[in-house]
Amino acid sequence: MSFRGTLAIFTMLALSGCGDDSYKLNCPNEDSAFINKSVADYFARHQNASGTRTYQLVGGNHYDATTHWWIVPLDADGQKLQALLSCDGRLELSGR
Repeated sequence: MSFRGTLAIFTMLALSGCGDDSYKLNCPNEDSAFINKSVADYFARHQNASGTRTYQLVGGNHYDATTHWWIVPLDADGQKLQALLSCDGRLELSGR
């Protein structure tokens, strides 16, 4: 492939996301309503075998400017967890 072909492909890839505001890379100013809704939505989609899931946010939420994720400590069904919450509302759980 020629240099021009490589440059054209690189340019197309670089510009492919331009103008799309549906995803916000940084969200350090989101409020507790964003965090509460994201966690509630997650647990509504991921029920345990009995069809219920109890959780409690325990405070100490902080935004990691390096990864652009919120770190949200919570207790769920007797486990101490933390939610890794992205700016688009997706959430992953891990132990703490």
